[in-house]
Amino acid sequence: FDLVRAVQDLKSEGILERDGHNAIILHKEAGLKVVLVALRKGYRLYPHKAEVPIIVHVLEGEIQFGVKDETVQAARENPLALRANMLVTLHAGLVHELHAVENSVFLLTMAGFAERSFDAGPNSAR
Repeated sequence: FDLVRAVQDLKSEGILERDGHNAIILHKEAGLKVVLVALRKGYRLYPHKAEVPIIVHVLEGEIQFGVKDETVQAARENPLALRANMLVTLHAGLVHELHAVENSVFLLTMAGFAERSFDAGPNSAR
């Protein structure tokens, strides 16, 4: 994939300005999904979880990434500041949230998923 071009396309669709976020699936097959996600500054994805392990790899901007799990006390109290070229991995089932401190773009990789394993649902907001 030409990620530079994919990011430009994602930003130019108008959905990002209207809704505060936009995403496109770059690859999907049994057990693997790669999604390119763009967030407008200030957009929040409230606590949610993926039932599979995930990788969040920031390409542009800055995202505050917090884990809402009692076993990960330090991360829960001090969200990670993820900037371009940084990534975080997360075990399946951990509740997490993120906030776009700047206009941001990241790759979300999900491994071992079933068709409906990830759903941000009604908890996402601008």
